[in-house]
Amino acid sequence: LVEARALNALNIAEVIKLKVEVVRELRRRIERKDVENSIRDFIAKNPWLIAGRWELFKKETRLDRLLGDAAKEAGLDADPDMAKRIDLALSSGKQLLILEFMRPGLSLNHDHVSRFQLYVFTIREKLRAETHLGLADVSGLLVADKIDQKIGMSGLLESLAREGMDATTWDVLLKSAELEFEEYLDILVERS
Repeated sequence: LVEARALNALNIAEVIKLKVEVVRELRRRIERKDVENSIRDFIAKNPWLIAGRWELFKKETRLDRLLGDAAKEAGLDADPDMAKRIDLALSSGKQLLILEFMRPGLSLNHDHVSRFQLYVFTIREKLRAETHLGLADVSGLLVADKIDQKIGMSGLLESLAREGMDATTWDVLLKSAELEFEEYLDILVERS
């Protein structure tokens, strides 16, 4: 039993080490300000980068048209910064997660936030009619380089968080992922 625990701990430690390297690769891409599709696709293949609890999420492809229609209705295509955004929909069970990644280097402003809010609300409304999809819980995450630069932004983001729409910076997103794995590794070592 002791030997089995040690082998199991070593295997898990290897997996964690690989995941930390994947997080570092994403950090390198963001620091280089890689093209948006590259970052979006990288996260789509590794949704646990956002949070470990999203490991079982997968890219949602059934909603491409619905998401496009919602983006137009929310006016996302009218804003050059938002039109070039990276967006991604991930699903698991009844949950749909809408990720809006602003191009690294851009700061969040009130217009971006209101369009993101309208986008998520529009998707929620459209999914109410599409009951066969079974996506009853729609949440959102908005990621940008700077999110608290404008007056009143903190209050607005707190209000959105109560509605299931969070915001964070690229740096905090990556540090959170790294910290989650470091803590997991610490627990693993302690128990082994």
